[in-house]
Amino acid sequence: MSSKHLQTGDPKPEFDKTKKFRIYSMRYCPFAQRARIVAAAKGLENYDIVNIKLRDDLPEWYLAINPARSVPSVEFPDGRTVNESLVVADLLDELYPEKQLQPKDPIEKAKQRVFVEKYGKTFIPPYYKHLRERTEETKADLAKSICEVEKYLADKKEKYFGGNQAGMLDFMVWPWFERLPTIYSLSADAYPCLANWFNLMQNEPGIKETAFSKEKHLKFYEGYLTGKLEYELE
Repeated sequence: MSSKHLQTGDPKPEFDKTKKFRIYSMRYCPFAQRARIVAAAKGLENYDIVNIKLRDDLPEWYLAINPARSVPSVEFPDGRTVNESLVVADLLDELYPEKQLQPKDPIEKAKQRVFVEKYGKTFIPPYYKHLRERTEETKADLAKSICEVEKYLADKKEKYFGGNQAGMLDFMVWPWFERLPTIYSLSADAYPCLANWFNLMQNEPGIKETAFSKEKHLKFYEGYLTGKLEYELE
């Protein structure tokens, strides 16, 4: 993955037609990380990652790819594009089924999708609110959301959300838990299932290939909170 992020005024890179697809990403975006995790976890090869800056620094040509101005997006050699992190993740899983991340049981797949959709509404917003405000109230709201995730994992009576091994749901919720130590302690006493899961997930190849340290996330968040994003962190 190139560390350089393209910005306003930079030309769109020529598409290498020998590549299967291209992922448009931003290194520290948790939504974009979902797509990169799936590609890495499935052992996909022969694709490109193009990093771009967001907000006011967005390259002009990216609007034609994703009018929502967000990442990730995936582009194919014929020019077709697909946006939205969950959709991109599912698409890559279906296009390259050799190592399937989604459950084979349609009912379990549906249940997991319900949970990840709920997670997007009940966990991610409290996470960002506490990141910005750091009050006892926002901390309590975040803790409540974490408890719901802990209960879901405990009720499964398995180590992973996906069962006896990491699956799509594990990878879809991971990016925010990777960043959680920057604002909240995931103690084994309070969250035994999640703490164990967190430790196991760090050994997953897809996580190892895409993760950043707590220190880098903290440094990026400093810019995020002040409105002065730093994309090329050393």
